[in-house]
Amino acid sequence: MNTVKWILALVATFIIGWLAGQICEAWVFFELDWSVEVMDIITLITEVGLAIFVAIIIEKSIQDTRIEKDFYIKEIDNVADLLSEIEKSSTRNNILSLFEVNYTIGRSRKLLQSMWKSLQTRKANYCKNHATELTTLLTTIKGLSSRLTDTKYYKGQMGIEPISITNGKIYLNNTVKGDIESVFADLKEKLLQMKININKM
Repeated sequence: MNTVKWILALVATFIIGWLAGQICEAWVFFELDWSVEVMDIITLITEVGLAIFVAIIIEKSIQDTRIEKDFYIKEIDNVADLLSEIEKSSTRNNILSLFEVNYTIGRSRKLLQSMWKSLQTRKANYCKNHATELTTLLTTIKGLSSRLTDTKYYKGQMGIEPISITNGKIYLNNTVKGDIESVFADLKEKLLQMKININKM
């Protein structure tokens, strides 16, 4: 309702200014004419009513947009929370559950795609202009999945020992952790940028 208050304040200021101008103009000629035409009153009431109506419409539109933005930002937060679970596990432990990693990464990817699909139905132009943003983010998530679940990913890379997977367990080593952490940092930056862009739309 802040917008409504501002517009009402502006209308009130205009009315007060108009009345002050009329009084000052009357003082110049040393006479006051307090007569008011009926049409002036009708016009004034119409303008005030129109200003209030427009203010209410604008305020509702702003509120609806804010609700949409908050929804999509919350969905991005949910994706970030899912990825954060894996980050904490990979930082603290050298043994991860293959099922949990696959499930969590797959869920975060599906949640992101579902959020974007919903956004496309409401803001098609925005999604069209930011399509590469989603593609880059999904590619980075896929890269994280490869680093954590593909035993051949690090083969041949100097100074890095590949991960191993046995009986549904992922065995990490200290040589891969730095690279994996940098991917998590990149994902956080990309998710943050997506939230900022959605907040600006």
